[in-house]
This record gives sequence, C-alpha cells and structure tokens, in this order.
Amino acid sequence: MLVYIASLTLLYSAAVLTSTIAREAFIFVFLPGIIFAVLAVFIWMGHRSAMILALALAIALELMMAASDPAGWGNFLAFPVVLGLAGVLGLAAAPLASRGAPTFVADEVYAALVYFAVLLAVFMAPFNHSRQIGLQTLALYALAAGIVLGVLSVLIWRGRIWAMVAAFALSLAYWLALASMNTMLWRSPAFALAPAVSGVLTVVCIATHIRARRAEARANRATSPEQASE
Repeated sequence: MLVYIASLTLLYSAAVLTSTIAREAFIFVFLPGIIFAVLAVFIWMGHRSAMILALALAIALELMMAASDPAGWGNFLAFPVVLGLAGVLGLAAAPLASRGAPTFVADEVYAALVYFAVLLAVFMAPFNHSRQIGLQTLALYALAAGIVLGVLSVLIWRGRIWAMVAAFALSLAYWLALASMNTMLWRSPAFALAPAVSGVLTVVCIATHIRARRAEARANRATSPEQASE
C-alpha cells in the first residue's frame, strides 16, 4: 500500500510539474511513479525482490532530492525510512499462503483495468481541473479516490462482487461529478468509456460467478446420491 500510494503521489506531482518552471524535472518524477506502480503489484504477490527494488528506488529518489536541494534533504526522508522498516518486516515474514481458489479471468481483467485506469486518472486530474475547470486544488480528490479504487482492484481480483459494484459506482460518480462542472464532457464518448466498461465488466463478472455457483451446486447434487449409496 505504501508503494502504491507513492506511485499515485509521484504521478500526480509529475502532472503538476508540467505547468511550472520545473517542467524539465517531469521525467524524473513520472518514471519512478510508473516503476512504483508496477512494483506494487509484485509486492502484493509476495515477491521479495520487488520489496528490495522499491526500497532502492526510494533511496535513489532521496539522494536525487538531496543533490538538487541540499537544504530540503529531509523532506522526503520519511518515505525511504518507513519503506525500509516495512521491507525488513516483509523480508522476515513467512512466505504468503495460498489465496484459495483461483479467480475467474473476467475478475482478473476487471481488476487490472481498474488498477491502471486509476493511475491514468490520477495523472490526468491536474490537467482536467487546472486547464479545463481552473480549480487546481480540487484535483487532490483524485489521490483519495485512487487509493480507494486501488484497494477495490485487489478485492475484485479476489472475486468480491461487492467490490465490483463499488468500483462501477465510483467510476459513475466520477463521470457525473466532472460532467456537472464541465458540461462539454456530457458529449464526450471517450469520457463516458470508464463507467461504460466498468458497468459491462461488472455484469459479466456477476454472471460468471452465478453460473459457476449453479454448476457447482449441480455437481454437488449429482455426486451426493453416489456418496450415499457407497
């Protein structure tokens, strides 16, 4: 979670930098944000090498900040320290146990789309608000929404139907909120793509789960007489 939040924060900061005099530093913030986003997936899966790489990247960012601004070297220090402590605990912990029955392909596709769509939404939030609506600080809501949707993507991967419905509700609320502030977005098919795709995938995933449960129930009824006769 720490690495995921760091990726969202860096992507948001990279977008903000494009409208400042420090726009040349954009790539040095954007690339670590993408790398952290990828590493977060492998850390969640229990890959300890990803934990070490995340810590190394955090230390490299701290050194870069110290070199560019010696007076403000301590502003970013808390992150590599906390990430280092979390990494030590992760490396010392026992390997992850099995997560149970595998999820359906539809669940995994939905979870992946939510995860990477959040990264794009957080990166685009400063552009949408500052350049279309003119309220830069209002775009900070994207960070909070990104964290919530990131958690939901994990639960969707695990097959939680309520998380799928919640992700669709949030994507629909996001669309309605922005369109109410900028009426031109009502006529943008691309802007409506997120809630449309989320809604379709929610229906597909729910139908897949219902069909699987019915098939399991039929299989149990078919085997119970044989077990009784034995």
